[in-house]
Amino acid sequence: METVMLIVMATLFGLAIGSFSCVVIDRLPVPLDEPNEFGERFTMRPWAEVAGGRSRCSACGTDVPAHLNVPVFAWLFLRGRCKNCGASIGAFHPMVEASIPLLWLGLAWALVWSPLVGVREVAVAGVSGEDRERIIQIGAVAKGLPLVKVDTDRIADDVISLGTVSRVDVERHWPATIVIRVKPRAAAFAMGNAQGGVQVVDAEGLPFWMTDRPPPGVPLASLEDSEDPAQRVAAATVVRALSAAQRARVRDLRVAAPDRITVNIGDVVVTWGSAERSDVKAKIVEVLARRQGVTTINVVVPESPVTGGRAGSATKP
Repeated sequence: METVMLIVMATLFGLAIGSFSCVVIDRLPVPLDEPNEFGERFTMRPWAEVAGGRSRCSACGTDVPAHLNVPVFAWLFLRGRCKNCGASIGAFHPMVEASIPLLWLGLAWALVWSPLVGVREVAVAGVSGEDRERIIQIGAVAKGLPLVKVDTDRIADDVISLGTVSRVDVERHWPATIVIRVKPRAAAFAMGNAQGGVQVVDAEGLPFWMTDRPPPGVPLASLEDSEDPAQRVAAATVVRALSAAQRARVRDLRVAAPDRITVNIGDVVVTWGSAERSDVKAKIVEVLARRQGVTTINVVVPESPVTGGRAGSATKP
């Protein structure tokens, strides 16, 4: 039924365009009694005169009634002559009127039913390796399937369901390629789960991946309540604020509450407090941790950081 409706709509639309094309062809040029200064034997009517008004006989000027203005069939019924004056109606009228629907049907066939613009390749941008291969398998469609029939929304939903990407755009690249552009989730930290594995959490505090051990370079965090979004967001905020060198040296990240965060960076224990102004706190810690003998740093109030040494003394820089 869908195919029949498409054929009917393409045919009717083509006939309408063909009929209008005949009007333009018939009205647009105006013959001149003698060539003008440029040697032209025709001039052009204003577009308003060409497109305006009803169809009429070019010989006697009589308006053509609606029942005699049906493309192709009216010309055949009238045997190519005006009903009012008997003037000949050019054969180009039915030829143009019939050719436009054929062109539309040919275009519809090429786009919807033929393999001329069918899928021959699925490309993935944004990830590589195993993730890329997994997405290609998810986005696989039958070779030769016309591009217009590819369900891009279904592919996007299936890729998003992997959980490892935060955004998916599926595009048709004519004539034969489906391109899947993805934005992978950035791992901020990992946290243990009840099954003995770890959950990897992204920069927005959303768990998106279950694995046996934290990925390389991703710190392991201990949260008092791993189901609390506020604690996950706080931990992610702190990790994002750390420099790459600091993240590589994180031994432990503990979140007792969103405003009670402690970070072990190398041999230095940092009392972080809340995740607010973490970018400022990270820079202060980076400077103070270079001081010889410093083993504790308190940046709960970043304007007044406190350091402690091996002897247990506390100083304000």
